[in-house]
Amino acid sequence: MTAVKHIIYMLQENRSFDQYFGQMNAYRQNQGFSADVDVTPDNASQLSYDHSTTFTPFHMNSQCMEEMSSYWNESHNDWNHFAPTTATPLMDGFANSAGGDSRNSNPPGFDINGQRVMGYYDDGDLPYYYFMAAQFAISDRWFSPIMTNTPANRMYAVAATSHGVVNKPLTQINVPTIFDELQAAGITWRTTSRITQTAVRSRHFQYFPNTSAQILFRCPNTLPTQKMAPSPKLHSSTAIRMMD
Repeated sequence: MTAVKHIIYMLQENRSFDQYFGQMNAYRQNQGFSADVDVTPDNASQLSYDHSTTFTPFHMNSQCMEEMSSYWNESHNDWNHFAPTTATPLMDGFANSAGGDSRNSNPPGFDINGQRVMGYYDDGDLPYYYFMAAQFAISDRWFSPIMTNTPANRMYAVAATSHGVVNKPLTQINVPTIFDELQAAGITWRTTSRITQTAVRSRHFQYFPNTSAQILFRCPNTLPTQKMAPSPKLHSSTAIRMMD
């Protein structure tokens, strides 16, 4: 791989692939590309929180919406609303979880039946994202490594395991990370992040407490100029890999 100078691995969260790129095939066709992205199915629907109706995909009119939870219980409810502990992925509880979040928020939210889970944006809303996603490979079949919220998923992102953690690690974890592997191979690496993300999400790995020189907070000028397109899928952590 002598032609590759840099690999950039980027994490984002809290937006689903369907919400950002569910209309990607229509854009690709308009650009003369094949419609081969695994986008939102035409028959997609979600049962409302109160079970009175079903929601189908709709174009979002707002950039803002109420938060949705990706914690363990909600994620397993998303997986199979009526039997969340089974191995059958019906993926039918997203609206129910979102409606529950709105009802139990303080103060309560407005979308008490969870319709927002079926909202999407298109290239008219996200022209830069769609353009970049059409130029590079995107992970249209990427899912959260573990069905829970951010910390454990970020641990998978750097170590391919959460070492049994399903919420937040409370002690140091003695497992190798990708940064250990790169260091051992003599390959240079850097992380660029908000301090809350890098320090809090990674400090429980043995290597990170001694790598302050490697962590670059809000320092984009220290990296080569890159073009990047995010690739969200479901909720929790999302990832892209870019090479130049």
